[in-house]
Amino acid sequence: MHHKISRLWLLIIAASLLFVGNPQITAGETKLVNPVKPAVNQALKKRTAHYFRELENSNDASNSEDLNAQLRVVLRPIYFSLNSSALSAEAIQITDTISSFLKAHPSVKVLAEGYAFEPGDSQYNLVMGEDRAISVKNRLTGSGVATDRVMTISYGIERSDTNCGSDEICKAKYRRVDWQVLSN
Repeated sequence: MHHKISRLWLLIIAASLLFVGNPQITAGETKLVNPVKPAVNQALKKRTAHYFRELENSNDASNSEDLNAQLRVVLRPIYFSLNSSALSAEAIQITDTISSFLKAHPSVKVLAEGYAFEPGDSQYNLVMGEDRAISVKNRLTGSGVATDRVMTISYGIERSDTNCGSDEICKAKYRRVDWQVLSN
């Protein structure tokens, strides 16, 4: 019973975080529109460490190519709400998939790159980008990935398209953590 209550609270909190700062929602509207939400691949949700180990052991000759292809699929951007570094339910699913993959491939090291496009100066955006990258790293290391395998960096607003003007859809795509592979 306690487990079901905890899940309910987690869902309530995740749902409320999706509404915070979403420029597409107006008073009285019940529909959430997230223009930057990537399509969720149902197969990725089911991938576990066991699945990735089987792939790794299946064909030694093409492991390097397979690993690079798998990395391109698994290392998806993680998007955030305005002025937030809290992980959404979708972000938790993505980080859990990445965690399973990293546990199955102990030689892979990644760089979590934090971005921000928030109201405020470049220093605020740099800190927000770092907070987002650290939030993702904490989720990964909390699930058993070694801390030395996940590095973080923040680019803040520096690598964003500053020509967005008042276009919130344009700005929202820069509120994310992206990935670089450091070693495999």
